[in-house]
This record gives sequence, structure tokens and C-alpha cells, in this order.
Amino acid sequence: MRTTILSIFLAAAITAAGQKYVGGDISMLTKYEEAGVVYKDKDGNAVQPLPFFKEQGLNAMRVRLFVDPSQDNDKGVCQDLNYVKALGKRIKDTGMAFMLDFHYSDTWADPAKQWTPDAWKSLNNEQLCDKIYEYTKDCLSQLKAAGATPDFIQTGNEISYGMLWGTEGTNENRCYTNSPAANWTRFINLLLTRKSSSTASAHPSLPC
Repeated sequence: MRTTILSIFLAAAITAAGQKYVGGDISMLTKYEEAGVVYKDKDGNAVQPLPFFKEQGLNAMRVRLFVDPSQDNDKGVCQDLNYVKALGKRIKDTGMAFMLDFHYSDTWADPAKQWTPDAWKSLNNEQLCDKIYEYTKDCLSQLKAAGATPDFIQTGNEISYGMLWGTEGTNENRCYTNSPAANWTRFINLLLTRKSSSTASAHPSLPC
């Protein structure tokens, strides 16, 4: 049986039916706190950010996840799995929904740049699909074990023109309206993240 991440979205859609969510991205919260940032209410009183956000009516928080952010010197690119596990658990413990944003990159991923993680660059397309599956499954398993199971999952970040293009600067694998059909097929296969037929039976469903 081949399992895809699409099942995650179906489950989330059923669970979220009739429920409204409001929140924001707090990926930098831990770093801000480590730097000594103090959050205050309108009267100048110091507050604990997550409980305060909930008191103000927010009920969901988003956190981004990079594959290996140590490859980037940007201070905003720091969210590895251990970082996300800790912050995700804080979100869940506060009673809010946790939205996980898989960047599938070592650095910022957006419509202008979707670079493949350094450790994955040598993989062919089939191997890359397997790697995404294994990486996603491992991340979700570890998050679940840490008490930080995501309520929502964003597969890729701002993937309007595809994702995992390859080495920085390459023009291959981008998905524009005039791109080769093969680029779109590759993109779809990456989103499905299914195991190749030779290994699919050895892997259970994603823990979501």
C-alpha cells in the first residue's frame, strides 16, 4: 500500500470542519526569548507570550522547519527539528493548534528560491521522493514522541513554482506555465512523497 501526505490534509480537513483558526507564525519566539526580549500587554505588564496570545483569542501557531539550518548564516534560519519539537510542545501544552511548515530546504524557500537541501543534492528524482518520505515520517514520529504532534501540516513553503529545484542558481525543475510537462510531473511526485514500489510495503503509514 502506498501512503501519501495527502491523507494528512484529508484528516485535518475533517477535524477542522466548522472550526475557525486564528494565529500567526512564532518561529522566532525561542530565539527572541534567549535574547532577553520581554513581552508586555498594553498596560506595560510583562506577560508570558503563548498564554497571553491564547487569552487574546488566538488558537493556532505556525512554526517553520528547515532540514539543516546550520548551512545558512541567516539568524532567522535556525529552526531545526529539536528547536521545533520544543516550541511545538509549548504550543500544544498551551492548548493551541500547532501548524508545522516543512520547508524541505536548508534555507528560506519561497517562489524565488526552492533549493534542495545540501545533503540531498546527489539524489535522483526517485531517491528524492524516498528521502522526503523518510524525512517527513521521521520528523512526525519524533514530534509525536515529544508531545508536539502537528494539527496542520504545510507541505513545502510558498511552492507556487515547484520545490526542491536543485543546487542554488539552477534553472531546472522550476514549474512555470511554459515549463516542460516533466517538471510538473516531478513536482507532483515530490508532493505525493510515496515510497518507490520496491520499498513501499516495508513502511507504515505516517503517524498523523
